[in-house]
Amino acid sequence: MNNLIINNIKKSKFVNIMRNKLLFRPSLYLKPKKNNLAVSDFFFWSCKDSFQTKFYITNLASQILPDIPQDDQINILIYDNLGNKIDDINLILNPFETHEFIFDKKKFQNIYGSFFIFHKFKNLGDLIRNQCHVAERGYTGYKKQNGVWNFVHGNHYSASLLPNKEIQSLVSTSFFKSNYKMQVSFKDSIKQELVINNPDNKKVLFEILYYDEKMKYINKDNLSLNGLNTTIHKLTQNNFKYIEIKSNIIFCRPLVIKYYDQYFDVFHA
Repeated sequence: MNNLIINNIKKSKFVNIMRNKLLFRPSLYLKPKKNNLAVSDFFFWSCKDSFQTKFYITNLASQILPDIPQDDQINILIYDNLGNKIDDINLILNPFETHEFIFDKKKFQNIYGSFFIFHKFKNLGDLIRNQCHVAERGYTGYKKQNGVWNFVHGNHYSASLLPNKEIQSLVSTSFFKSNYKMQVSFKDSIKQELVINNPDNKKVLFEILYYDEKMKYINKDNLSLNGLNTTIHKLTQNNFKYIEIKSNIIFCRPLVIKYYDQYFDVFHA
C-alpha cells in the first residue's frame, strides 16, 4: 500500500511540475488534466509573402479504434501572429474520412499565425483504461506560388482543450534556462528563418545564439513572445553555421525555414 501511495505521488501533476521547475528529471510535456481531453500541436500557418498552407485532417477514431466506426468531431482554432483568435471552425469526419483543409488566401491574406486541431469522439475504447489520450500531430503542407508542397510533421504536444473551451498549455517550463542545440547546418542556404510560437498564456523570453563552424560563439538575438503569439524570426548574423536557443521552455524546438535559389525547405531541427 505504501509503495502504491508513493508511486501515485511521483506521478502526480504537482510533482511533475516541480521536477520540471527544478530541472530534476524533467518531462518534455505535461499531461492533460484528464485523458479524455484532446491534445494538439500549435501548428504554424502562413498566407504571407505568397505562402500557402494546408493540413490533412484524418478521422483519428478510425486510426486508433478501427473496429469501432464512429464520427470524429473536429474543432480548428486559428490564431494570428499576435495571439488573436481569428476563426473557430467545426467539422465532422465520417469513419475513415480524411479532409484537406486549405487556408483561404483571400480570407487570411498576407498574415500568418498558428492553429490547434482538437478531436472528439464518443467511444474511447480502452484509451482511458490504458491512460492514453488523443493527440493531433499530423502533417502541414506549405508552398510558395506555383512550387511543390513541402510537408512537415507536428512538433509538440502543445495544449489540450478543456470542457470550458479554455486552452491548457502542456509545454514544460523551468525556473532555469534550458538550451536547445539544433542539429542542422545553416551554411547551405541563402536565407534562414525560425518559426517560434507560444501555446501558453504567459510571456516567454528567448535567446538565439549564433556559432561559427567551430562552435565559437558569435552573437545572440533576444526576443520575447506573448501568449498564443507566433514569430517568424529572420537569422541575420553573418558567417554563422549553428544555432542554439535558450529559454525557460525545457524543449524549445522551433520550425526552420531555409531558402535556396529555386525552392525552400521547412522542418523541425
